Amino acid sequence: MSDLKARYEPNFANVSAKVLDGEAVLIHVTRGTYHSLEKVGCHVWQLIEKRQAPADIAATIARQYEIDARVAHQDVSKLIDALLKEDLVIEATEPAAPLNIQQTGNRLPYEAPNLSTFHDMGDLLALDPPMPGLQPVAPPSEPEEK
Repeated sequence: MSDLKARYEPNFANVSAKVLDGEAVLIHVTRGTYHSLEKVGCHVWQLIEKRQAPADIAATIARQYEIDARVAHQDVSKLIDALLKEDLVIEATEPAAPLNIQQTGNRLPYEAPNLSTFHDMGDLLALDPPMPGLQPVAPPSEPEEK
């Protein structure tokens, strides 16, 4: 169970992470697992990267999405527990990075954050084949001897 007073950060000793087009892609290199966080989950990941406390993350989510603060807090706590279980985050040792949150007039639709986990890289390739339509390249030919 996550500590409500603790702050967490990515476990970059074992995890490679990248945010692309609203999705956080996390690869646990020592376990060989692939993880994905989309939409709200990706936003939570970006706040974890800034070492924000779970309560601050939930408050930010509640301000920006159409969700009650209590439910946002429960969902953020549940997601952090899942991230801890998969060894994707650790307790932060550095201070939190400052937040520059711009409040817009309209709150975004909310979808509870969910950590998708794939234990076999074959699962990943079946869902998202690399470079579809890519034609194999023939190896270079050996130069003719004279």
